[in-house]
Amino acid sequence: MVAKLGMAMSEDTLEVTKASDDYWIGVALFVFSLIAALLLVLAWPVPIKDNLTEVTTGLGNGNAQVRFLVLAMVAGAFGSLIASARNYAAFRGTNRYAASWNWWYLMSPVVGMGLGALLFVILQTGLFSISLPNNGSPQNANPAGFVAIAMLGGMFSRQAVGKLGDAFNTFLTPQEKPAATASQPVIDKIDPAEKNIGDGNLEIVINGKNFDSNPTVKVGGNERKIASKTNVKLTVTLDAADLAKAASLPVIVSNSNQSSSKPVNLVVK
Repeated sequence: MVAKLGMAMSEDTLEVTKASDDYWIGVALFVFSLIAALLLVLAWPVPIKDNLTEVTTGLGNGNAQVRFLVLAMVAGAFGSLIASARNYAAFRGTNRYAASWNWWYLMSPVVGMGLGALLFVILQTGLFSISLPNNGSPQNANPAGFVAIAMLGGMFSRQAVGKLGDAFNTFLTPQEKPAATASQPVIDKIDPAEKNIGDGNLEIVINGKNFDSNPTVKVGGNERKIASKTNVKLTVTLDAADLAKAASLPVIVSNSNQSSSKPVNLVVK
């Protein structure tokens, strides 16, 4: 009985020892989070009056693009540290922490910095829109927008990487070609293009392409008889009323699939 109790106490002590072996991860996350918060404050850019290329921060003056990039990287690392600290506390509190995750916690701020930098570059290239005054320069932009996006990317790195992967796949996937549609008839010219009033020759020849086997021709809005036809030439008989007075008559060829050509005018003078 005493032996069993001793073994149980020994196992409990072993479990407690194992559980406390990696306490330094929690301490490191706490310290790094404080450092990241301090750097975020120090890196916060403030515009310099009458200077469109530089901003001032707690780390000194510098190029606006570079300072905003640093801010986004710090914000991404801070977001990852917040997520890691939350997960660490949750797993510690429920005795489900595994030492095999140590490197994941240590690398999370590095991943967050990378995501912060990537998101900043994506915003700057215009793949996603954000309001930037001064012709795209972030010099007078609100840094809160960059910080919020970078921190969210760091906090939800798995989802962010997944969405960026989807966007990248969509960008690289070639668009499907639209389904082939029936060719639209085209009138290249009308021969003759002009007719005299009262002309006794009522025939005109329409030259073009994509005429199907059962086209219709309208002259001045009225359908006219087709004397002969091929897929590139139609011989049409006009009505005497078409040549009764001066006019400009639109000629349109329509195929049996309801597609129609652009009108070409027949001039009566």
